[in-house]
Parts: sequence; C-alpha cells; structure tokens
Amino acid sequence: MAISAVQICVFNALALVPKDARDLRIRIRGNLTINQSWHELPLEQTQRELMRVTAEAMQMGLDHYAAIGFHNLGQLQLEMGDLARAKKSLERAAEFW
Repeated sequence: MAISAVQICVFNALALVPKDARDLRIRIRGNLTINQSWHELPLEQTQRELMRVTAEAMQMGLDHYAAIGFHNLGQLQLEMGDLARAKKSLERAAEFW
C-alpha cells in the first residue's frame, strides 16, 4: 500500500511534536485512525487502533480524548453491526461527558 497524503502529514506532525508531549501525540494518532484507517483499512484493524489509543488516553487521565475515542469506537462498532459493543462504548463515552 502506498503512503497517503494523510500519513505524510501525520508523520511530519509527529516529527515536530516533542517526545514528551504524549497528549498531543495521542491526538494526532487518533486523528490518523479516524481519517485514514476507517476508510482504508479493515474495520477490525481500525477498531483495535481506536481501542489502543483510547486506553492510552485513559491511562494518562486524558478524559476528553478517552471520551472521543469511545464515541468513535461506538460509531465504528455500529457500522460493523456489533450493536452490543457499540452501546457499551457509547455509554462509556457518555460517562465522561
């Protein structure tokens, strides 16, 4: 698979962000997942990446990013037809808001 314009932008952005700016790095990776993976990769792979980014945000206490991650995860799971997991993910997002 060729490198997309989105990937190039993300790689450039990550190169500019200090290594210790983990919150910003999580946000960039989350945006990549939504803007590229959802459209170009299998949904299961996108789901795994969203789960990983969301878990990292939770570990860091970044509730806003975790809420966004659970919301996006729930929407993806709805698209996948996994209604039970989608409901749980969306409920978890609502807990933060």
